[in-house]
Amino acid sequence: MDRYSIGIDFGTESARTVLVSFNSGKEIATPVFPYPDGVIYQVLPNGKTKLSSNWVRCSCRS
Repeated sequence: MDRYSIGIDFGTESARTVLVSFNSGKEIATPVFPYPDGVIYQVLPNGKTKLSSNWVRCSCRS
């Protein structure tokens, strides 16, 4: 049975992942997910909520 490792990088404009086979060292998949709202740094996508310097920004959606 093959074993795999997943790496995830949350960058400024996208999240990138890599799936690697432990047995062969081969990259199986390398998808990129661009954040739908781009870089959010002053106002939330609703156009009304201003962000102060103490906000934590996350591109996560449920």
